[in-house]
Amino acid sequence: LKCSFQGPGDDIEWVKWHPRGHLVLAGSKDRNAHMWNADKEAYLTMFTGHGGHVTCGDFTLDGKTICTGSEDATMRVWNPKNGETIHVVKGHPYHTEPLTCLAINSDSTLALTGSVDCSAH
Repeated sequence: LKCSFQGPGDDIEWVKWHPRGHLVLAGSKDRNAHMWNADKEAYLTMFTGHGGHVTCGDFTLDGKTICTGSEDATMRVWNPKNGETIHVVKGHPYHTEPLTCLAINSDSTLALTGSVDCSAH
């Protein structure tokens, strides 16, 4: 065990490493995503805006963007440097039920999400 992280007010749902650095991103049942610097064992940012547990997420391959999915049936696109929401994907014809998984393609231009509503978008 190199280090442990503190921050979320509830259970951690998933954890991802930054593709080019020592940053760690995690989604939580507290409706937020959280980011730490693993080398410094330092809490950096809380990504706030989802209306339900943050059930999936990842960095883009270039590390310049974060995508998260939630039980609120939305996908949010974030700026990891300042924690601000860049875009929210929601409503028809998107998912109607909680998101369960998320994948980002190799050139960081597309994100695919899966949902309890038995669809992928």
